[in-house]
Amino acid sequence: MLFYKKKNFLMFFHSRLLTGSFKRDTITWRGTTMQKQTNEIDFREEKEGLFMERQTVQIFWTGGMDSTLRIVQLSQLEVNVLPVYIMRANGRKTAVEELTAMGKIYEILKAAPRTKATLLPFRLVADSEDEIPDAIRQQQIPYTYYHRKRYGETVVRLKRAQKKVFALQANRAPGIRSFGSNIIHLAEQYGAMMSYARGEQTVVELGLHGEESFFQLPIPYRMEQKQNGLITEYRLKKEGTDPDIYAIFQRLSFCLCSFNKVTVYQEFEKLGYIHVRDLLWHCYEPINGKPCGQCVTCVPYIREGMYDMFDRDALIRYIQFCDKERKVIDEQYQSMIQKRETALNCNHKIRSFYEQMILDGNTNQYCRKNLQWMQQTGKTISVLFADSIVGQLFETLLQQNQNHVIFSSKKDLKNLTAEEWNACKQADYILDCNIYFRGNRKKDGKTIYHLQSLLQPMKKA
Repeated sequence: MLFYKKKNFLMFFHSRLLTGSFKRDTITWRGTTMQKQTNEIDFREEKEGLFMERQTVQIFWTGGMDSTLRIVQLSQLEVNVLPVYIMRANGRKTAVEELTAMGKIYEILKAAPRTKATLLPFRLVADSEDEIPDAIRQQQIPYTYYHRKRYGETVVRLKRAQKKVFALQANRAPGIRSFGSNIIHLAEQYGAMMSYARGEQTVVELGLHGEESFFQLPIPYRMEQKQNGLITEYRLKKEGTDPDIYAIFQRLSFCLCSFNKVTVYQEFEKLGYIHVRDLLWHCYEPINGKPCGQCVTCVPYIREGMYDMFDRDALIRYIQFCDKERKVIDEQYQSMIQKRETALNCNHKIRSFYEQMILDGNTNQYCRKNLQWMQQTGKTISVLFADSIVGQLFETLLQQNQNHVIFSSKKDLKNLTAEEWNACKQADYILDCNIYFRGNRKKDGKTIYHLQSLLQPMKKA
């Protein structure tokens, strides 16, 4: 027995010496605080040396439905399960509720006869131990503190990926929903996950089902399966995947990618763990310690028919939320209709102007006569708002008539810089192609003619 313990110690020391990973961690186990000279948990419980012999699987756990199902699945395997919880991820304020639910589930799984895995204490990733709520310390939930690692490259990559995803949303790309998982926005928590996995130089499992919007992004990606001991890893393949998306998720294993929200919900019943499902926590905005029924995580569950996860008050709030959402949608629709009517009105004004020019060309021809007179007398012209549809038509007429244009701008009068205005006012005639202002204007003693003036006899300058 003494030789066995010596052998384990030598193996442990040798592995730490090679990796250079000696670090002082605080381990709290059932109210007892200890200091250990290692960055890895060496918790043995009843079976001496079990940790050294078994494969260790790290998984991000939040107490929600997806990650908890994966914890249940892993508990059926002869592995070490290391749950990782990132404090203050994505600005959530429900760490106490989530960790409390996780602690209850942890104890149930540890005591379950079917559990083959060794459940290691939670690893709480934080900037300091002060981030760990006192309520968690008082509950004596087993955990280790792990100092958060940060990488500047992570922030850069995440911002680039966010821009791409937001662009896809703006274009209403297929698979992008306006209301759903925060992975749509590639929230802050995924940068923290990327940094953690990078610091550990290992693969960490992420309970993200295949119905989440990430898997529906029209950004090309490929998944590959890789067997790692008893665990099948589902990871993004570098070839064919957007570089920034790959950089964020390259060390994560999407163990539930073949599931959707409903099948995850049903899987608890199939495995005989409905009592675990009843302890889940998923709400971001709890009311009186219970799910609110109207936040970004509650709404999808109710919409999928998972009513038994909510009390009557939460379901009433959900109905009220839907009424507000319906009102917002109606307002947005009315605004869209108003914009369409405005656009149609603008088109009508443009069409009316064209009709007047055509009518003028077939009758008195004031427009043609005015332009011919300017060309014959050598009058110079400045054109404003030339980039509009009417402006483009007018410049075509000027080119056909060989008029002398000394200044042209897509800007209106009020948007011209001082230098542009000095160049503009050198012309004999300044013509504004913005047909939505009425009448002529003056500035610095110069008259800015409305284009409509060409359709009638003009004052000769």
